[in-house]
Amino acid sequence: MCALAVAQPVYAVLGANTAELVARQVDGVAWSSDLAAAAGCQAHLLNLEATDHLVGELLEHLRAVDMLDDTMLVVMADHGVAFVGGEPFRAATEATVDQVAYPPLFIKEPGQRDGAVSDLPAEVVDVVPTIADVAGIPLPWVVDGVSLRDVEAVQASPRAFHPLFRDRLEATSSSGTVELRDDFEARVARNAALLASGADEVALGSLPGASPGLVGRVVDDLAVAPQADGTASVGPSGQDLVVSDDAPIPAFVEVQLDRGGGRTLAVALDGRVVLAGATTPDGLLWGYLPIERLTPGTHRVDVYEVTQGATEPTLAPVASP
Repeated sequence: MCALAVAQPVYAVLGANTAELVARQVDGVAWSSDLAAAAGCQAHLLNLEATDHLVGELLEHLRAVDMLDDTMLVVMADHGVAFVGGEPFRAATEATVDQVAYPPLFIKEPGQRDGAVSDLPAEVVDVVPTIADVAGIPLPWVVDGVSLRDVEAVQASPRAFHPLFRDRLEATSSSGTVELRDDFEARVARNAALLASGADEVALGSLPGASPGLVGRVVDDLAVAPQADGTASVGPSGQDLVVSDDAPIPAFVEVQLDRGGGRTLAVALDGRVVLAGATTPDGLLWGYLPIERLTPGTHRVDVYEVTQGATEPTLAPVASP
C-alpha cells in the first residue's frame, strides 16, 4: 500500500503515539475529531508498511535457511479498524462496518508457489481448523470454524455478523445477528478505493483542511509572505532532526500554536511541504513526516501558516518560541 523504500522503516512510528496524544485523539472509544482520525490513519498505514517489511524479512530468512517450502505461514488480524472522525475506531456502526468487519488474512501452505485471491467467506474461527487440516493434526476439541480447504463445508457453514456489546448495529434476526445490506463485492470495492486514496506521500501528508496540491511542493516555488504573528513550538524532537541508523526515526511531529486554533498550517521538511492541515481549536496539528525522506543526517523542520491566494496558497513562516 505505502511504498516507503527506506533502509530501516521498522519501529519508525511504532510506539510514537504517547498516552497524552492518544488521550487527545480518542474520546473514550471514538476519534475525537477529523484530524485525530486522519492522523491515526496515517500512523496505521505507516505501521502497516513496517509490518510488511517485517514479513518480507521473515520470508527472506526462511528462503535463506531453505525452510520456506516446508513452512505454513498465516498473517491475520483479529479485527479491522476504522478512521472516521467522531466514530469509534473498533466498534461497528453504519459508517465504520466496512472497515471494521473485514480483517486481512493471508495463508501460504507448505509447497505453495503461486498466490491467489479467494472469495470464500472466511472467518477468524476458520484459521485454527485450517492449520490443523494442513498439518494433518486431528483437533481434540470442538471448534466453531471449518477448514478453508473444504470449500463445501465453508459454503455450508452459517456466516453471520454477531455484534459485540460495543457495536452500534441493530440485530436483524432473532438469533441476534446483523444482515449487512450491501453485497461483499461492493464493500471490497469501497475498501480498495479507501486504501488507494491514502497510498502515497501526498495523500498521507494531506490532513483535513489541507489546501489541495500543497503537500509535495517546494517552498521556494510558492508565494511566501512576511512572518506570521505568534509562534509555534515543534515537538517532540524539535526543528532540527538528527537521524541515525542506530535509533528510531523521529517521524512524529506535533505543532503547537501560541494563538489558538482554526488555522491551516504547513510543515516543511528540508524546504518541501510534507504535512498540512487545519489545527484543532486549541492550536494543535500533529502527524508523521515521510520516512523515506528522513535519511541519516540532519534535517530541518519549518512551520508555515497557510492562506489561500487567488490561484494558489501563500505561506507565512511561523517563528519558534
